[in-house]
Amino acid sequence: MSKIDARAVQGAIAQRGFNICIGLPAALLAIALLARANLEFLETPVTGAENLKIAGFALITVALAVLAFVFLRKRSILKSEKLIAEIRSHPANIAEILSNQLYPLFFIAAIPAAIGLIFYFLGGDLDTYVLISVFCPAGLMILKPRESEIEQLESELPGSED
Repeated sequence: MSKIDARAVQGAIAQRGFNICIGLPAALLAIALLARANLEFLETPVTGAENLKIAGFALITVALAVLAFVFLRKRSILKSEKLIAEIRSHPANIAEILSNQLYPLFFIAAIPAAIGLIFYFLGGDLDTYVLISVFCPAGLMILKPRESEIEQLESELPGSED
């Protein structure tokens, strides 16, 4: 079996994840700014400032938990027998196979942008919303396999000893 091209794998995953992990938070930010500017009922906070501050910290914690889940799930996918069996059956499409396996995790990594939008609509400040949404691009960076992870995957494939 030929060596896995790490750049091709990382490129395929970045191509898939860019629209979700970068584009979705940007689109939600545009929606939030337009809605806040044009809808009068969003101008007054639903709850008190102290409650919003606590909610903001709670949502930042949730965003960190989402990133931890994405990281752990990525590691389990890269070590799964299902992935190795699929790569063995289609060795020419390794980059596509890996990006397909990680594709649902991009949507999970975008959850902080959605919960940040809800926070902003409830009367939260823009700074906290942007801080919560920054976790989405961090999810993209977490999902991009490191070269050491690709080498470890390659070592588990048959014919990689030569």
